[in-house]
Amino acid sequence: MAPSIIRPFYPLKQILPQCLADLGIAGKVCLEQIRNVWPQIVGHNISKYTQVTGYAKGKLAVQINEPGWKDALESQAATIVQKINTRLTGTAVTEISFSYHPSVKPPRKQR
Repeated sequence: MAPSIIRPFYPLKQILPQCLADLGIAGKVCLEQIRNVWPQIVGHNISKYTQVTGYAKGKLAVQINEPGWKDALESQAATIVQKINTRLTGTAVTEISFSYHPSVKPPRKQR
């Protein structure tokens, strides 16, 4: 009988980020996490006029369907980044890019 190999157990929280990176989906998972908390981060009123559309290498892309919100959100970008990173431990958002797209409508909630 072959000797058994004892391997240490690691908490899922510790190994999951590397597993997601190895699968090439870490950015997509992070994007969905941010989309889920976006209304709580910026407030439900602002979230009606915005849509989180992309995330790559720390840069978050947000589209706005009302031109007046762009300047207001850009002035709050550092605070929004801090709130996201605090809320989603391990998420490395370093920058937010806001762009105006009048036809953009936030995604509907799935039932």
